[in-house]
Amino acid sequence: TLFIPRVTVQVTLTCLCFSAIDRYLMTSRSARLRSLVTLTRARIAIGLCVLVWCGYGVPNASYAINYPSYNICIPTSDFDNTITYLNLIFAVVLPILILSIFGFLTWKNLDSSRLSSMNVQVTRMILLDVIVVVISNVPMGCFLVYAVAYTSNRFFTPVETLLIYLAQLLSSTQSSGSFYFYF
Repeated sequence: TLFIPRVTVQVTLTCLCFSAIDRYLMTSRSARLRSLVTLTRARIAIGLCVLVWCGYGVPNASYAINYPSYNICIPTSDFDNTITYLNLIFAVVLPILILSIFGFLTWKNLDSSRLSSMNVQVTRMILLDVIVVVISNVPMGCFLVYAVAYTSNRFFTPVETLLIYLAQLLSSTQSSGSFYFYF
């Protein structure tokens, strides 16, 4: 049941990271770096991204225990801990690092001595991208750390369940936030 949300969140975050890398390459003074950005390479990268994240979501179905009395399937604890750590790395830490690093490098590529209106707009977009990803992903990251550290059984209390749904809802705002910045 978590296949589609996990895949779409990861594909979205990866495409945001690709866009940050693209901005850096396009603002580079080096013609060799600017020539790395082509439409064919972008299509290949996005296709590989979708395939990789679809493959990442497949084990959710195979490592689950069926609890007929509760009418639910729950991942085994070893797999759930592993997936939690991987989600923490791939959905929280890496996107924030990549967006921050390549945002900073893009900002350095722009000539900061002459702030044209385009430079100011690109700088705002970079800052807003990083802020939206941080605001939308840090609560989920905090909950993932809490889930691994403090829950001995895989059943959450109603308050914990409410918090995880709120964190998931907040993490879905990154796509709409980026849409409004670029539109």
